[in-house]
Amino acid sequence: MFDNYIGNCAGWFADMDSYFNKLADKSFQNKDNFKGKKLFVANSLADPLDPKKEIHQSIVDLSKRIKNELDDRMEFDYMTYENAGHIPYSSFYDGMKFIFEKNK
Repeated sequence: MFDNYIGNCAGWFADMDSYFNKLADKSFQNKDNFKGKKLFVANSLADPLDPKKEIHQSIVDLSKRIKNELDDRMEFDYMTYENAGHIPYSSFYDGMKFIFEKNK
């Protein structure tokens, strides 16, 4: 529906991997649906709701999968903030910069 997406404090806990991997499997079946899309995801490495870094790891794994399976169809960036708390304040600004910068 949209061409640009920003996910702040995005991801899931390890016990939900199966569910989200099935969603990704289904989504990635038609890779051409991702042409021209942009996705910016951000997390804090000091998020008190993610003390084991499970949410961070879920996005690290998804990032690898996006790069491997979608190749250059979609522009993607995952940014982490060292000491930002639950929702990194500057992540929305950084996401908007990513969305509005000229195609690489």
